[in-house]
Amino acid sequence: MTFRDTSLMQDLLALLETENSALTAGNLSDALALLPEKQKLSELFEASVSSARETGNITEDVRPLLERISIAMTRNEELLQLAIGTQKRVVSVLTAPLTNADDIPQAYGQKGGYADVNRQNTAVFVSRA
Repeated sequence: MTFRDTSLMQDLLALLETENSALTAGNLSDALALLPEKQKLSELFEASVSSARETGNITEDVRPLLERISIAMTRNEELLQLAIGTQKRVVSVLTAPLTNADDIPQAYGQKGGYADVNRQNTAVFVSRA
């Protein structure tokens, strides 16, 4: 790979590390802001690697950098899956009903609140008329 491609790989690695840091910290808005640049760099990187493989121009000096990118991409995928799972859980908790309508007590106590329907002691009205 040429020096220009090495520069591209370093840019992609830096962006992945920045995005991974944002995801680890829970800053989804910061991570989302990096998406357009990540897509652009990823497409350029993919084209560059494909071209280098076809021509056999991947030299040993770039292999450590390729390995670091691979590790960063794997971690990025893990963090994105975790963020997606967390978002789904938050949405399900927020949209779930608070209580089941059958669980709401229907009787009122002496002071106007809901009566404890599980209590066995019930008041008996006695008329002294």
